[in-house]
Amino acid sequence: MKSQFKADVPLTIHWDGKLLEDISGREVVDRLPIIVSGDGVLQLLVVPKLLSGTGEAAASAVYEASASWGLLDKVKFMSFDTTSVNTGLRNGACTLLEQKIGRDMVWLACRHHMLEIILEAAVTHSLGHSQGPEILLFKRFKKAWNSIDVADYQTSYSDAIVSNMISDSRTDILTFANEQLLQYQPRDDYRELLQLTISFLSDTRIPASTFKAPAGLHRARWMAKAIYALKIWMFREQFRLTHQEEKGLRDVCVFTILLYVRAWFTAPLASCAPRLDLQLLKDIDHYKSHNSIISAIALKKLLGHLWYLSPVLVAFGFFDDDVSPDTKRRMVQALQVPGDDHPVKRAIVDPAMIHLKELDDFVSSTTREFFSITGLSSQFLELDVDQWDDDNEYKSVKATVRSLKVVNDIAERGVALMDEFNKLLTNDEGQKQYLLLLVHRYRQKYPDRNKSTVIRDMS
Repeated sequence: MKSQFKADVPLTIHWDGKLLEDISGREVVDRLPIIVSGDGVLQLLVVPKLLSGTGEAAASAVYEASASWGLLDKVKFMSFDTTSVNTGLRNGACTLLEQKIGRDMVWLACRHHMLEIILEAAVTHSLGHSQGPEILLFKRFKKAWNSIDVADYQTSYSDAIVSNMISDSRTDILTFANEQLLQYQPRDDYRELLQLTISFLSDTRIPASTFKAPAGLHRARWMAKAIYALKIWMFREQFRLTHQEEKGLRDVCVFTILLYVRAWFTAPLASCAPRLDLQLLKDIDHYKSHNSIISAIALKKLLGHLWYLSPVLVAFGFFDDDVSPDTKRRMVQALQVPGDDHPVKRAIVDPAMIHLKELDDFVSSTTREFFSITGLSSQFLELDVDQWDDDNEYKSVKATVRSLKVVNDIAERGVALMDEFNKLLTNDEGQKQYLLLLVHRYRQKYPDRNKSTVIRDMS
């Protein structure tokens, strides 16, 4: 596989760790799936076990995997969850990996992880802290599920406060959710959230099959909390709630519908990331007209994660079709503004100035580093914006940017693959790595795993 692997495009290296039982005993070890992606490229490299969960251990494993596959010169981007183990400026895996490779890389923080942090803050405020991994309200609802009549539920129209809060956005969100349902969704809970959103917003009841039995209670899965909140609130007439619980659930539901759903499902769009994050920043700031406390809490979290408005990554906006030509011209002009010698990885925005910010405010001469780090051409910047779409170099760079994965879901799937085969077939570490590579390869070749697909391919 290594000898056959060819990649003539800039690559992103992904990793994501998880504690799993060791294949040869009862000991628990850190596993770190390491995967590269690029335009037309997706390859699992290895799933090593680490001696510790430190940034040094992760950086060393990622470096060694890249070197083993001969990819050190091809890896230009890195994708990671925004934990301190990865993002620490001194001992974080990202910083240490750059030092080991000997050059700067482009940091692609997982935008899904950012959104989970924001949702976590809203849920924790609304429903309170939990002493353990479970939220007791959700646990009660799970136990009561068998007594719930799934055909008898309440929509947003049943509550005047909720209906009024979402009235201006109802049609747009419904249209968006229905469009997303027509697209491929990699996980069942993604589809479930869309279906619940449609049920919540619709003026008529839809088939009861929309409602799946509650699962995934662990506090680490924050989308599950949004799904639980929607279900419990919609079945509140059949499930006893305190006044405070009902209010907290209502707050989570409105936040989920108005802010979280659209942000989550547009998160993978790399070229749109700067514009979408700036819009989310403004939307959360405006949300204070609905709930000033949740707005302030969510805003504080997002202000600490403005990775895609950094001086380097704001360059993605040049390739966003929904950024106006005038804004792009101002962005080009802003390249003349002197930048910092040591640019920040995350943009810093004064909360009082959010409503005045535009994309070009985040551009400076430092933005050119995006092209120098990646080796991608910036010659198109010498042309007028109206000529970009006819320029071959611009189209080539645009295709590369659009292929970038700014969510780390593929690393999570690497974790799931290791978990699935952790105790199966072999307890030899080397053979286990070969097994994972083989399974990953064939799952790419036969994604639906149907007999008809295999027969068609063989014929």
